[in-house]
Amino acid sequence: MSIELEIRAALDRLRGGDEEVAFFELLEMPGDVLPVLIDVFHSEADVAVRAILVRVAWERRDRSVLAFLSEALNDDHEEIWQQALDGLVAFASPESLDVLQRARNRGSEDDSAARRFRLWLEEAIRQVEFEIGRRT
Repeated sequence: MSIELEIRAALDRLRGGDEEVAFFELLEMPGDVLPVLIDVFHSEADVAVRAILVRVAWERRDRSVLAFLSEALNDDHEEIWQQALDGLVAFASPESLDVLQRARNRGSEDDSAARRFRLWLEEAIRQVEFEIGRRT
């Protein structure tokens, strides 16, 4: 079975209510599944499933995911950008800090969703700065 079919089978289990099993199946898939996870993310319509794919991507702890997290950070759906923030904080690296700081330039809208994003973003930046400082 191809990696994409395995991912889609796990997502079917997720949609069927077996969230924990599906999450760990995705997390523990062997090999370089990140490019396929990202492709599936782009073609997925369900926001909750897309958010889980972002979580799986960062929980695999592969630094190559930072570009994808940067992209997900710009998503309009809060569940998705929250997962991207969580992942960037989990990495707590100069590279993730750079991604977070660049996100400060995201749009200039002033609605409640934009204010919420900025609050979460600033908290994530503080957490990463603290963790980096703690290690030096």
